[in-house]
Amino acid sequence: MNEIATERVSLVYDTFGNPNDPTIVLIMGLNTQMTGWPNSFCQDIADAGYHIVRFDNRDVGHSKKFDELGSPNLGYMLLMRKLGLRPSAPYDLDDMALDVIDLLDELHIDSAHVIGISMGGMIAQNVTANHPHRIRSLTSIMSSTGSPKLPGTDPKVIKHFVHNRSKPNSVEDQLKYSMETWDIIGSPDYPVPDDEKREELIRDMERSDYTDGFARHLGAIIASGDRTELLRTIKQPTMVIHGMDDPLVPIEHGLATAKAIPNASFKTIKGMGHDLPKELRKPIAKMILKHIDKAEQYPLSKMLATDKYNPDHNKEHESSRWLPSLLGVFGFTS
Repeated sequence: MNEIATERVSLVYDTFGNPNDPTIVLIMGLNTQMTGWPNSFCQDIADAGYHIVRFDNRDVGHSKKFDELGSPNLGYMLLMRKLGLRPSAPYDLDDMALDVIDLLDELHIDSAHVIGISMGGMIAQNVTANHPHRIRSLTSIMSSTGSPKLPGTDPKVIKHFVHNRSKPNSVEDQLKYSMETWDIIGSPDYPVPDDEKREELIRDMERSDYTDGFARHLGAIIASGDRTELLRTIKQPTMVIHGMDDPLVPIEHGLATAKAIPNASFKTIKGMGHDLPKELRKPIAKMILKHIDKAEQYPLSKMLATDKYNPDHNKEHESSRWLPSLLGVFGFTS
């Protein structure tokens, strides 16, 4: 296990592949350790000629915890957002994007490709837009723009996260809750046997059972609000991947992300929910490699100097047929 430490944050990370190859940084989602990126997935991409860096976000796994900042009042933050005001939070997605830049700096990496899942996709979007000279391409998976005009999360998912979540009294309570979460948000066409889920969850809990960062992660998302206008400034080749059966972040969020980023391609996967089932890992890795291989053909300076470098622009995502006028900020409806 490796670690970088700056004045701002300390981050634990590991790597796959040759450090002399082009670097891909993998950014995981809400309250999820870097092991959410399966070893086999990382190795498949590394074997294709890339240097993979995955890390624990702040407030999860073995990276720095921010307990001294307290837990935000999420209900109050949501009310502020509905009133059109920006709520304060212990930190926001811009801070988490700077963590990625700190990681690149400490590893002496001038530029990298970024891939993010869910909240990790939001962080990847921010780091690409705010630090364009450090990012060669963006892949945003099962993520969102944060627009309040997008449809909300399935109500049963909201109930599970908001009403059923409490401080676990035991390891078994935490395991039960995590298994229920997987059942609710997982891919309907690719169910995972209970024994496999349990084994993987126990392995992660043994690595770290810290969960107090959940509220601060969610607070960062709420505080950051709508990124649509920011996404319009992105010039790097971008691919958006989204499951068609995602109950946590509905597919409309992926479509809106692809529409906001100039020339982004939009890939949908039938039967995929809000996870990375093993049956889809190789196909998704193949999509990513095709996308990044093409981005590698363009100097970063050329990407940033033109709006027309992406040969795979998918015009299908310009259709607004999936955009009902509903309210949702990461699943909270009015």
